[in-house]
Amino acid sequence: MTRDEILSGRLNRIRELIAREASSVFPNRTIGSSIEIVAVTKAASDEDFLAMAALNVPLAENRWEQLSSRVSLARNAGLNPPFHFIGALQRRSTKEKGIPVRLISTVDRQNILPVLDNMALCHGVCQPVLVEIDLSGIPGRSGVLPESLPSLLESITAARSLLLKGLLVMGVPPSPSGDLSETLRIFERGKELFDWLSGQWSGIDTLSMGMSGDFLEAVRSGSTQVRLGTILFGKEEIIG
Repeated sequence: MTRDEILSGRLNRIRELIAREASSVFPNRTIGSSIEIVAVTKAASDEDFLAMAALNVPLAENRWEQLSSRVSLARNAGLNPPFHFIGALQRRSTKEKGIPVRLISTVDRQNILPVLDNMALCHGVCQPVLVEIDLSGIPGRSGVLPESLPSLLESITAARSLLLKGLLVMGVPPSPSGDLSETLRIFERGKELFDWLSGQWSGIDTLSMGMSGDFLEAVRSGSTQVRLGTILFGKEEIIG
């Protein structure tokens, strides 16, 4: 079996797991197929990156330099997959190396907004963004705190070339026993905030929750997008 076939098979298996989980939680709604899988390619080899790019799923990078390099690699191979940026947004690196992408998922503070807005203006585009919100209470974590969320949202919607699409929420590492109850609590709170946001602004359609270790918990909580790296590109078999 080729590597392309392995990755395609893994992607299909994950889609099956998502559909099964969604149907078990929401039996009267067909939502499994609408949950977007974003392939986090930051640690993937170029071979795996190109194989996933050929499957036409969104690809996510966390550094501008790597993202630009991967865009060129895909285009040189005749591929044009959608790209997401999921890394920390530093003003200097974003100003010097940032490029418009399908979605910037990690907006977490006011002072990055002028940089993103100017980048979009210079390229003549409207840049879709998610707000990363910290619901964990872990010191040093990225993400805007809930009490500062309203003012950040207002500033984004006031920007000339930024388009607010929703929220990104991170879980927490499991307990030593593997318990994910705290992550599930965070995801449920994230869904509450997403529902509130959807009632305040039009065009809100993305709740990005869930990674390789907790994506089924995220689906259970109402995530519309999961970001997967290890489970797609690692060596372990997918169990479920």
